[in-house]
Amino acid sequence: MADNGAAGEWRGGLPPVLIRYLGGEVVPMARLVCTGWRDSVDGAVLRLRLRSESGLPTLRRFTKLQELDLSTLPPRAPLAPQDPQEPSSPLRKGDKRPSKPPPVCEWCSLMNAIAQDAPPTLRVLSLPYGSCDTCACTAARAFRHLVCLTLVGGEVTDRGLAALSDVPLTELHMRSAGCITDDGLAALGQHGSGLQVLVIHGANRVSDKGLAGLSANYASSPHGAGLRALSLVSCTRIRGEGLVAFSALRSLNLSWCSYLNDGALQDLQDAHQLRDLRLNGCMGITDGGVEYLRGLRLQHLELAECERLSNRSMQATVARMTHLHTLNLQGLHLLTDAGIRCLVNCPALERLDLRGCVGVGDEGLSATLPSLPGLQWLDISSCRKVTQKGLLPLARHLTRLRHLAMAHCSGVGNSGLAVLGAACVPLTHLNLSACSRVTGTGVAALKPLAPTLRHLHLSWCDLNDP
Repeated sequence: MADNGAAGEWRGGLPPVLIRYLGGEVVPMARLVCTGWRDSVDGAVLRLRLRSESGLPTLRRFTKLQELDLSTLPPRAPLAPQDPQEPSSPLRKGDKRPSKPPPVCEWCSLMNAIAQDAPPTLRVLSLPYGSCDTCACTAARAFRHLVCLTLVGGEVTDRGLAALSDVPLTELHMRSAGCITDDGLAALGQHGSGLQVLVIHGANRVSDKGLAGLSANYASSPHGAGLRALSLVSCTRIRGEGLVAFSALRSLNLSWCSYLNDGALQDLQDAHQLRDLRLNGCMGITDGGVEYLRGLRLQHLELAECERLSNRSMQATVARMTHLHTLNLQGLHLLTDAGIRCLVNCPALERLDLRGCVGVGDEGLSATLPSLPGLQWLDISSCRKVTQKGLLPLARHLTRLRHLAMAHCSGVGNSGLAVLGAACVPLTHLNLSACSRVTGTGVAALKPLAPTLRHLHLSWCDLNDP
């Protein structure tokens, strides 16, 4: 309504154009209403994500702010390295060398400003990428009521974790945590049963020793207390010894822990509260290890790229998991049609990932899909044995299917797409990338899907009919 030149005048009340239209006698009331409205809005803001440092001066206005996300701030120029200062006089025998000052980063000055401007009752905080120990210490001193903290960028060390011991955290998320060691992980045990969600990714200096230190307080916690979710993705030195101490876990992610073995899965066989288990890329586990899981009531299971698993894991273990909602079997090259037939015992499945399961074809899909009426998400990309015959039960029985990916399925052609179109499968997402037998005729057969289809991927498809 107001032009750019009058934007500054709008800050304290109504736009000048509107004021002139209403008349001078209503200006005091109009400004009063506008100011009261702004104050009420500022007091109602509970969550804030800053994308630019220009928004920092507004923090003081949001007196009831509870969640502050700084992770999307653009990176700052790194500080120039400082040369270590030598003592003015040579050290004598018995003198103590002066301690090094704590490291500082480009975000320290910003964190000092936020500590002054943001309300001290802040409960959820995400620090900028690359924040250091000093930033973590500043946050711990300024916000004594934090329950959730996110640190990303690999600059926080054990010293920064130690500073969090007095903060009543229930959730801690650390990604690219390459500076954390066993001592830092053990220090988190000081939170006792208060810490419920712990995410530490990329900590390649952490081993089972740190995991044992972390579990020291949880092993003696009362039943039902302690960690609910633990994620140690790409902590490559973790073997999983001592997981038995975390009896209250409901979610566990050990993906890409390359030294994980069957012994870790044996420790999990009595974790009866576990509902979400992710072991992607754990190439050390075998069919025998997976069998330890058959007594669990899992709802979410991911075994992608566990190359040593075969049909035996499916038939002996997954077939018993009748409560599964999500199953990821991507890249299991030893899996065949006989292996996926056991999924008929999992009628609650909503999401199934078979990408790269080169041994799976029409026979397995025809035997399995009619028993999965609730399936909403299916990926059979690179399953080159799948043809039109395998799509027939999909079109007839999967009436709730929304996402279908068939990239690199060289056996799927125009006739298969005609089956999907004729059945009016209510897809919103369809991926046909690199399906070499698909042409423009097949795409035209998908016209009945137009009312629901939102994403259609046809990369590397030659749509010119011969």
